[in-house]
Amino acid sequence: MVRGITHDRDGALLGALVALTADGKVWKVNSAGGTIGAGPLATIPGGQQVEACVVVPNDSARYGILAGMILAGRDNLDQQTQ
Repeated sequence: MVRGITHDRDGALLGALVALTADGKVWKVNSAGGTIGAGPLATIPGGQQVEACVVVPNDSARYGILAGMILAGRDNLDQQTQ
């Protein structure tokens, strides 16, 4: 199941579509919906709670060490729900 999807608009990943799956794997996706490469780009520890991803533009002057990286986010699991 796909949890997050984003497009690399800046070219950090050569303009690829990036998908985040429910098991915490990050994949580059081609126009036919298949994956690019032999495996995922990354696996996020505890990834089953991850909900969204974004590719940071490859501009180190503006984004520093995060330039060209894929960021993933999730809700705060430490908060109790009422």
